[in-house]
Amino acid sequence: MITNNPLILNITNHVTTHFIASSLIALGASPVMSDDPIDAYELVDITNGICLNIGTISSHQMDVMRKVLSNSNAKNIVLDPVGAGASSIRSSACKEILGSGKIDLIRGNASEISSIAGLSSTTRGVDSTIETKSVEATADDLAKERKCIVVVSGEVDYISNGIDRYRVNNGTPIMAKITGTGCVLSSYLAAVLASGNKSIESIASAVAYYGVLGEKAALDNTGLGNYRERFLDAMSTIHFDSTKPSLRIEKL
Repeated sequence: MITNNPLILNITNHVTTHFIASSLIALGASPVMSDDPIDAYELVDITNGICLNIGTISSHQMDVMRKVLSNSNAKNIVLDPVGAGASSIRSSACKEILGSGKIDLIRGNASEISSIAGLSSTTRGVDSTIETKSVEATADDLAKERKCIVVVSGEVDYISNGIDRYRVNNGTPIMAKITGTGCVLSSYLAAVLASGNKSIESIASAVAYYGVLGEKAALDNTGLGNYRERFLDAMSTIHFDSTKPSLRIEKL
């Protein structure tokens, strides 16, 4: 899914930075992180894709994101609205970022997608309190409104561009217990876009592939710490083509 080792700029949360960087390398991309407005603005000129993750959003980090979005060369941009709806700064950050009109893909859980679509939702920190299926129509409307692809992550994943829709049934429950698996997926999807795989079919395949990697890592797993390392191993050793028979993708 990733070709030509795209350079992905991550303006991301401080909790999962190392895991994101290591995972992107394992998946075939090159990560670069920044927490300075001028630095980030200049890095846009040499990067192939961008992930904006509001997991530890602050007034300073919002300034960084504004500078990134102000660069006319910014492209292949993914928004990860971590914890949207849990606080006013998270909600206002998402509103402003989406208002730029530059977001190509949004990936979040059901509560986060519901929140940024303007619906009331109960968000428990970064955890979703509602099921994916309950926001499928909301995701369709959001994709149409923002002219982008929306990926709703959960036990079943849902992908929509407002017209075409897919469900993905890959993955394992243990993935939700590892901090950063969603963050990694968002950055990975920025790398997929940067590799020229911009169709909704490609995004659905990428989401399914990521789920298969999670499934493979869970085989003979002995605990959360062991699983995290096995997941990284799976990212670096299991090629997309070899997982095609295991992809459980339903076109709606």
